[in-house]
Amino acid sequence: MFPIYDDVPTKKFPLITVALIVLNSIVYLYQVSLGERFAEFIYSMGLLPFEITHHIDLFPSGPSPIYLTIFSS
Repeated sequence: MFPIYDDVPTKKFPLITVALIVLNSIVYLYQVSLGERFAEFIYSMGLLPFEITHHIDLFPSGPSPIYLTIFSS
């Protein structure tokens, strides 16, 4: 079972946790707002195994070379 609460009260506000949740929410809302451009964003910044193994850029309009998508995906 997962603990719901703890008997020891916390002394500090969980600032880092709240900041990460807010940041993830902002990124999610940004991705949802892209609409059709979201697919272009994924294809340009995401890793496609076919591109890596065959050294072919399927979507050449991307801002980064193929080998950098390993780090951006």
